[in-house]
Amino acid sequence: MGEDISELTIDEVSKLEGFTEDVEVDEEVPLSVWYNSIQKKKIKNLNHGD
Repeated sequence: MGEDISELTIDEVSKLEGFTEDVEVDEEVPLSVWYNSIQKKKIKNLNHGD
């Protein structure tokens, strides 16, 4: 893998690790909404609140 890992999203890292299951988001559950949103963040953009 020749790319900088910090440029990958959490979802991309998960797929590289073999996790391919799609996540169903329940808009009524804050943790579900948060988990879905963090999957789309690049590692370099994570902060302490994530």
